[in-house]
Amino acid sequence: MLGLRDVPYSVVIPTKDRHEILPVTIGFLLAQTDPPQRIVVVDASDDPIRLDVEARDAELTLLRHAPSTSGQRNFGVAHVETPLVLFLDDDVELPPDYVETLKRHWAERGGLEALAAVSGTAARPAPAGGRLGQLYRRVFQLHIQDPAAAHHTFRRSQKVRFRVVPAKPVFIPAVSTMAVLYRTELARKHPFDEHFPGYALGEDLDMSFRVAQEAPILHVPDVQYVHAWSEGGRGSPRRWYYRGRCDTYFRLKRLDPGPVPAAAFALSVVGELIGAAADSAKERDLSHVRLFVTGLTETLRELPRGS
Repeated sequence: MLGLRDVPYSVVIPTKDRHEILPVTIGFLLAQTDPPQRIVVVDASDDPIRLDVEARDAELTLLRHAPSTSGQRNFGVAHVETPLVLFLDDDVELPPDYVETLKRHWAERGGLEALAAVSGTAARPAPAGGRLGQLYRRVFQLHIQDPAAAHHTFRRSQKVRFRVVPAKPVFIPAVSTMAVLYRTELARKHPFDEHFPGYALGEDLDMSFRVAQEAPILHVPDVQYVHAWSEGGRGSPRRWYYRGRCDTYFRLKRLDPGPVPAAAFALSVVGELIGAAADSAKERDLSHVRLFVTGLTETLRELPRGS
C-alpha cells in the first residue's frame, strides 16, 4: 500500500458570524489523530472574528473576504501549500480519526494520483420523508434518497439520487462539500463558481462534478461527520429563492442536451413550484412562491438567447 500518512494537508473553513461555533470546529481538527499542517479560516463576518485558540502543531491563518462561500473557499485554497486540502464547513463535527481514515482509503486506491477527493458520510442526513413524499419526489425528478442505489447519481433533471450510506466505498460523480479531502492542485484548477455572493446552493456539486472529470471521487461509509442544517435548508426563510436561483443555475450548467433532459428539468421546476406553494399554504406566507419564482426568473434571464 502506498502510504499517505506523511502527506500533509491543510484545512479551509469559510465562515460568517459563527463566533461561538468556529472554535469548537477548530477543536475537532486539532484533536485529529492525523492533524493538519495549516488551518485557513476565511471570515466574512460583519463583526470580524478574533480567534483565541491554541493551535499547537498546526498553523492557524485568519483571512478576511467578502461574503461568498465560493469566493471564500477559493481565496482560502490560494493560501494552501500542502498536496491535500480539507474543505470543511464551519459547523461540522469530526471524529478524531476522520482524516486518518480518509487517507487510509485513499492509499488503498493506489496513492495520491489515484483520486481527486474522498469524503466520509453524514451521520445525520436530511429526513427522507414518507412514502408519498418519496413518490412525489421520484415522479417530479427531485432529489431523492434511494437505498436501492449503489451510490449517488444524477437524475435526468440534474437533481441527485442519493445513497446516503453506501454498503462499501464507492465512486460518485459529485459530492456535497461539507467535509471533503481534495487534491489541492485539482481544487485550484476547478475553483468554485463565484457567480453568486453569499450562500449559493449547489456550488459544491458543481465544483466536484468538474473535478470528477479528471479523477474519481471516493465516498466511504466507515467514518462519519455530523453537520448542522445549512442556510439553504428546510428552515431558512429564503430556501425557495436559493432553489429557484442558485440550484437552477448550477443544474442548467450540467444539463445534457436533448428533449428528454429538458423535459425532466421542466418537470422538476413544476415539482418545486408545487413544493413552494405547499409551504406557503402551510405557513401562510406567500413569500415562498414569490421567492422561488423570482430566483427562477433571474436565472432563466441569464440564458443565452436561443437556449
